[in-house]
Amino acid sequence: MPGPALQSVGAGLNFSWGRHLDIGLVAANTLEDGVPDQDGGQVLAQIVIRQPVLPRRPT
Repeated sequence: MPGPALQSVGAGLNFSWGRHLDIGLVAANTLEDGVPDQDGGQVLAQIVIRQPVLPRRPT
């Protein structure tokens, strides 16, 4: 017999600035608890900074 179906809802935003900066934010929440003492929601934030590649000096 299968267990209870898990359901959740979430939303996210992504922002890119040029080729060097990306920012992401995601929020999610469960609609019904699957197990006792389960966390109901979570937020994930991510910042990615890319350093430009500099040319090497001749040796």
